[in-house]
Amino acid sequence: MSTVRELIYDVREKLNLTTDDVDITNEYIHHLLNDERAYYIKQKFQDFRITIPESLKQTLKIELELVDSNPGITNGEKILRSKNVLPTLINLGAKNYFVRILSRDYNSIPYVYTSFDRFPYVGKDKWNLNTVYAAIGPDHKLYLKSGMGYENSFKIILVMGIFENPEDAWFNSVEYSPSYNYLDTEYPLSKELSKVVIQSVIQSLGITYQTKEDPTNNATDES
Repeated sequence: MSTVRELIYDVREKLNLTTDDVDITNEYIHHLLNDERAYYIKQKFQDFRITIPESLKQTLKIELELVDSNPGITNGEKILRSKNVLPTLINLGAKNYFVRILSRDYNSIPYVYTSFDRFPYVGKDKWNLNTVYAAIGPDHKLYLKSGMGYENSFKIILVMGIFENPEDAWFNSVEYSPSYNYLDTEYPLSKELSKVVIQSVIQSLGITYQTKEDPTNNATDES
């Protein structure tokens, strides 16, 4: 995979956006890369039969806290909630909202994703007491519970998913380090989609550049 910096440079090079008088910033190019990436991922992987490439996924380190739930959630029981809000996930419809939930030592945690509206009512069937249910609340935090409550011992879990803004996800990921520059990290995009996304960004920027370009730069000398 290419780094964020390499993709931005690739776009600038193809459009010759290298002079100081071009006011299309690297931040704007990065914004377009994120938008087009999310669009094409949704378009391609809505069909649950298509395997999602590993290159699109990021793994977050999620700190959990045991909180008193209100009666509208689990009738006063304690449940697990993430301490921080989650970066926005790309919703792929019939697919699991998360690709995978893992323990701190990377053991898979079987779970069922459910809507927050249904969250108060799941986990009560005696045949599914060991099933962990996950939901994202209106506060954009992750909630977990099961009939047995064994998940309450979790302090940290890993959540693997496909996120709309890879930069937001990176700051919460297992790969984050304050000594790293995000621009030099690998951008979560498959080689196949990379070509499509870059071409779409170039097309969009080409139109923008033509609109903003000073017509005097292309004037011919008629003298």
